Amino acid sequence: MADRPPLSPRPARRSHQVPTTDHHHPVSSTHHQLLGFLALAVVLTALLVLAGVTLTAALATVVVLSPLALLTLPLWAPVAVVVFLTGAASLLACCAGLAAAAAGTWAYRWFTGRRRSVEDAGHVGYSRQGAVADVADRVRVYYDAYARQRVKDAAPGA
Repeated sequence: MADRPPLSPRPARRSHQVPTTDHHHPVSSTHHQLLGFLALAVVLTALLVLAGVTLTAALATVVVLSPLALLTLPLWAPVAVVVFLTGAASLLACCAGLAAAAAGTWAYRWFTGRRRSVEDAGHVGYSRQGAVADVADRVRVYYDAYARQRVKDAAPGA
């Protein structure tokens, strides 16, 4: 370090000087913002073009296939209704089976005495109930002290 020259204060820059972009000076934030806006514009333009192409293709498909759909409606409409009804019935059966299994396990635990007791049920939310009870006790103590103070203020001779 002895071979390095001593550090000198940096000379003040004048406002009319153009910043350089060599390796010793960082590129100004204006250049970064300009590049960011340019990238945003390019990406948004590409997405807008792709959205337009997709919408045009969808509309052309509907125009081309609508006569075919109208001509074949008597063939596929009953099939679609049957498939829909079958799926709805299957879903209803699965939900009913799940409800029946839940009711069966509850009834089994109830009649065999394996249900949770009232004491166990109180421990589920004990920490929250304990916190609420603690806050309620503190509020009650504060209110009692406040009420006693008000009585003393209202009747000084009492």
